[in-house]
Amino acid sequence: PMLERRHMHMAAANGSHLFVVGGGVFSQAGEPMGATASAEYIDLSAPEPRWASLPPYPFAVKRAGACMTCNRFFVAGGETAAGKATDKVFYFDPASHQWVDYGTDLPTAQSRHALVGSPRGCVALYTVGGMDGNGTLVEGIMHSYVVNTPHYWNVYDGAYGRMPFPRYDIGAVMVDSINPFHGQTGNIVVAGGKTRDPDGSNERVLDEVEMKPATNGLVWVDLYRMATPRSGMAIGAAPVTYMYVCGGAEGEWAYDCQRLTVT
Repeated sequence: PMLERRHMHMAAANGSHLFVVGGGVFSQAGEPMGATASAEYIDLSAPEPRWASLPPYPFAVKRAGACMTCNRFFVAGGETAAGKATDKVFYFDPASHQWVDYGTDLPTAQSRHALVGSPRGCVALYTVGGMDGNGTLVEGIMHSYVVNTPHYWNVYDGAYGRMPFPRYDIGAVMVDSINPFHGQTGNIVVAGGKTRDPDGSNERVLDEVEMKPATNGLVWVDLYRMATPRSGMAIGAAPVTYMYVCGGAEGEWAYDCQRLTVT
């Protein structure tokens, strides 16, 4: 078991190492409360894998976006222990064993979104979906080149970046592709999540799977439907061919995994 019970936390893998940070925590009575800054990791290649502590995140956070790229564990946005959205971006550097400020905040505070990074090389980060600090759903994507310094974020909320409809608590991955404009990056694939009407009513869980091709100027395309709608699930990709959607909620908690072809 992990060192601390948590939910709505962030996780990403780098080779055989799995990193976990933040999330909502529980009282001794088992009631959900606040958030934690604690972080831990496990080396699944060890003869007897065990969780070990990492330095804590700079502040308690949950419902952030997280991914691994450039051999660094990136965490962007999220909610503080007080439930307020944040615009902060940090990454854990395994080489120095510490959290590092990315150097530029998100253009707006954001939570319940996905963060994806280039599957090959050290190129870019993208935030997808979620909601801003006012609870307004985000339709577009935000993009930052990790290779450029100083770092900055571009907001794509026009036809190029805007999803067919806003969603949050989504799963997203970036699968291999070669972008002729910017070298190696990938196609963004988004699965499931939740959406609602602009007035906050009619919240519903989604089964749509959509892809944003890597090449500039191409809009989101509808791929297909999952076997069952779900949100808040774990998602991972086998480069080029498959993505896996596991767990989540579809009214009731889901315990199965679905494999989706993304070629």
